[in-house]
Amino acid sequence: MRTFILILVAFLILLLSGCLAFYEKTIDSLAGQMVKDLNDVLSGEQQANYFISEYVYLGSGATNNDANYFGGKFLDFITVSASSVEFVSVADSAVKSFEISNPPSWVAKVFDLTVHLRTPTQIVPAVLPALLIGNKLYVLTVYVEGTQTKVYPKSAIFQ
Repeated sequence: MRTFILILVAFLILLLSGCLAFYEKTIDSLAGQMVKDLNDVLSGEQQANYFISEYVYLGSGATNNDANYFGGKFLDFITVSASSVEFVSVADSAVKSFEISNPPSWVAKVFDLTVHLRTPTQIVPAVLPALLIGNKLYVLTVYVEGTQTKVYPKSAIFQ
């Protein structure tokens, strides 16, 4: 009986570690797709509205106008900083350029999306937020609290 329990525990550990590897692989592929879509906007192959509709989460009370405003600010920051973006990695968050404490309840997890912002003359490493909501990654969420429209994560680029 004891041998059976040990075998069962070992099997469960292997099963859970396999599930975690699948989870990490999925986050990597979602982040890679986000960067690809961002590059499509930078190259003009895709409209900014598409990126905003895919990667700005509308929380309670927020409108498409709110998403377009804050998503536009995010894209303005990227387009001023880079002509292309290279995906490097995605990991648990410790982002310092964005205020990530106290996420809204619908944000399951915040990841660091490490990228290289490329211009014709330089490569600048950067860390962007990636919010896991449901089974999808977003760059930000917009919502209404009381009478105020808010954005998460907070950053100077949204001022």
